[in-house]
Amino acid sequence: MWIGIDPGQKGGVAMVADGGELIAYMRTPIIQLAKRPTVDTAELSSWMTASRPVGLESVLRGIVIEKVHSMPKQGVSSSFSFGRHLGAVEGWAIGQGCKIVMPAPSVWKVRLGLGSSKTASLDRARQDFGDLSIWKVKANDGIAEAALLALHCRSY
Repeated sequence: MWIGIDPGQKGGVAMVADGGELIAYMRTPIIQLAKRPTVDTAELSSWMTASRPVGLESVLRGIVIEKVHSMPKQGVSSSFSFGRHLGAVEGWAIGQGCKIVMPAPSVWKVRLGLGSSKTASLDRARQDFGDLSIWKVKANDGIAEAALLALHCRSY
């Protein structure tokens, strides 16, 4: 099983079985820490424990985190906040003691035939994981991308 993470504040987390089935998902959990939003790693751990299947399929093979960077014309404050989210997710992943893969969007999206469109990610998730109601909500594009990241990296 693989866990995919789109680390943005409006990102998502998804657990995908070795066979490609979507096991569990959620939007990236966020808490306020010193008046700043950051990833709630305790909630992330609770979700993983509660969602993990029993048996051989529960073996965590790796965590896939989208390799993100600041964008041109993005403000200093938002870039710093984005970096804090990424750092929290990386620290959590290291603590899980498994393989960590960080593909750039230009790698994994090209491999899956995607561009920068969030709608395309939702449509591809619908094709790969079934016509679930979650894919009909545009705000769940981070979950779709997390699930697709995990699906992409099963071959690593």
